[in-house]
Amino acid sequence: MIERVVDDWLTSVNERAFQVPFAQLLSAEGYSVVHIASPHGPMEQGKDILAVGPDGTPAAFQLKSGNLTLKDWRHPDHSLKGQVEDLLDLPIDHPSVGTTRPHRSFLVTTGNLDDALRQELTAYNRGRRAKHKRTLIVWVKDQLSQKLVTRIGCLLPQRLDVFRDFLRLYLADGRSCPDGSVVSKFYEDATSLTGDPVRPNLVASELVLLAALLSEVYRNQSNHIACIDVWTLAAAQLLRLSGSSAKILGLVRPSILLAETAIWQAMRDLVAEIGTRQNYIEGSPFSDAFVYRARITRVAGTLSAVLLWDKWLNGTSTCDDTVRAFLEAHRNQMWLWGEGAVPSFLACGWAADLLGLRPGAEGEAAQIAKLTTLVNHDRRRGEDGQAEPWQRQLLAAYPRGLPDPYVSIEHVISDQIDRLRRPMEVTYAGQSYALESLVHLLARHLNRKLLATLWSDVSHVAFATFEPENHSDLWRWHNAKGEVVTRYTDNPTSWSRLKASASTWDPALMPPGATQCPHMLLLWLMLAPHRINAATVTFLDQVEWDSEANHVERRT
Repeated sequence: MIERVVDDWLTSVNERAFQVPFAQLLSAEGYSVVHIASPHGPMEQGKDILAVGPDGTPAAFQLKSGNLTLKDWRHPDHSLKGQVEDLLDLPIDHPSVGTTRPHRSFLVTTGNLDDALRQELTAYNRGRRAKHKRTLIVWVKDQLSQKLVTRIGCLLPQRLDVFRDFLRLYLADGRSCPDGSVVSKFYEDATSLTGDPVRPNLVASELVLLAALLSEVYRNQSNHIACIDVWTLAAAQLLRLSGSSAKILGLVRPSILLAETAIWQAMRDLVAEIGTRQNYIEGSPFSDAFVYRARITRVAGTLSAVLLWDKWLNGTSTCDDTVRAFLEAHRNQMWLWGEGAVPSFLACGWAADLLGLRPGAEGEAAQIAKLTTLVNHDRRRGEDGQAEPWQRQLLAAYPRGLPDPYVSIEHVISDQIDRLRRPMEVTYAGQSYALESLVHLLARHLNRKLLATLWSDVSHVAFATFEPENHSDLWRWHNAKGEVVTRYTDNPTSWSRLKASASTWDPALMPPGATQCPHMLLLWLMLAPHRINAATVTFLDQVEWDSEANHVERRT
């Protein structure tokens, strides 16, 4: 069964989507991957992936998807022969390799060669060998399938329930978004089967290959945000696995960077699609009305994250105009359906600050804090008859309070549709997981006047925070050992003490390694908003996304 899944995946995957899993396959075989080229970039020179082999010999790989024929070899405009000659004869130009060392050259295709091309390549290599030139090494579908099955097979066949869960995810409807809880549990279950602490790099490589398989169903539907979700969940699991020691982080880091590359590819695809869309309705406009604003919220948050990623990784951005146009046109359509939407709103605020738009992060925090203190304040709810009209309108819109971040958007929409047919089962009033973060953000921006007007109400809403025993579990979707701690803030309180507490964060509430990868932490909070706390938001608000001092060169 695994062989059939891998064969099906190799048949459908394109050259670009194959880059990351193939690079991970090389890494698992002892290669050190030093560069992944942008597909068909001007400086590609026939080389899609550069690596150094286990014996220290540099290697260059040209990737192709599907079957190759003699016609491809002799194509008048884009001949495979010309690309292969560049691959073989042009030296590798990379600081990790140098230009003088001879390299091995590989043509890799997810399909097969027809007989005519196979004979042509045999003769071609014979001629080069006679001239004492480097020859071409060819890997085709059957070889790749065997390598992939060997790696993935270490995970899946050991327990039938894990393999069953894999098939359900692999055969999912790619038009919807994956259930983060289900995908995360599958990653945990799969990696726990081979959780050998001596070989964390092999566990990490197998996780990346699984993510590549699971993301393909969404890539085929051009569901770029779902692809980002699948890879973000994999990256979070990798960061959790690497959180125990610097040594393990060093072994797992290449896989984390490959997951980052896959996310970045999906982000660029999203930006390209947004640039061509006239509207964002899916299916029937009448049925889509129930989810349209939720979709706009998710797209706006993700596009904002793309901008912040670009600034952090590259020091500049090529998507400013696209993000700016979307936010200006659709930001007023975003929906605060619950605390689960707070990270998306904050991401929009941080992106708006970089673009010079208003409101920025402080404005978003102010609006959400005012709404939260109103609708989650038990005493206020009892006095709705004395409230102003706009307050009564908000209380009616959130009859149970603002849903906490453990509540999914699907549950909120279903709850709203069925509200008139079933009694109220639960209330979210009385506490908030996001309010403390918002208060700290406002204090950081010295918004003393607003906080003074809200403080009496704020003091009646308990701050809720999940505190794990092992802080690496903050990269985990499901709560492990630990507890949700609630506390009320002092009323009155000291402004100087509030500013001081808002200027730093508790290391026990920060996922390990997050300070080195704030771009990944931002995506994780958007996907797993129940991991929001005062530490993570305070840190992200301090990040200078476009600062030269924080510029991070891409490693792949």
